[in-house]
Amino acid sequence: MTLLIHLSFNKNDFIQYIEQNNINIESYYELSKHELRDILNKKITTECYLHFRKKTCCLNIVLKNEILLKCKKINSLINGGFNYKNSFYNTIDDVINDAIHISEFADLSSVRKTINRINPFLVHSITPIISELKKKELHDREQIKRQANPQLQVKHGSVLVYF
Repeated sequence: MTLLIHLSFNKNDFIQYIEQNNINIESYYELSKHELRDILNKKITTECYLHFRKKTCCLNIVLKNEILLKCKKINSLINGGFNYKNSFYNTIDDVINDAIHISEFADLSSVRKTINRINPFLVHSITPIISELKKKELHDREQIKRQANPQLQVKHGSVLVYF
């Protein structure tokens, strides 16, 4: 049997995919991750596989450390005032290539901060690529911050002030 679904998916990803695409599987909440993967492997076609890949499936510890190291290099260049003698970079093109490479992994907060710090110095700004799940999480955090801050409330009526 050919494995069409990447091993990095968890049970919640499978349940979300089943519900979004109205796939008829009985009591799929009670099945394990491996059982769901096997059933979906039988039901989906190779065309569906292109839409059923996890964006961050290739992000392992080694790759994550490499990306974070590139972020640190770019940040040290910015903090050093773009002095190439004291940095790991020789030209701005090397910096742009690394920034474009790390922008694909903008689910990491360090990547987003680095891209936002370097964009003012570039002619063409780089857009960080953020997954839909992370966008929703960031939006929810922003809503919570807005609601938590005390707001000015105006109440109409008479006020009596004593001195």
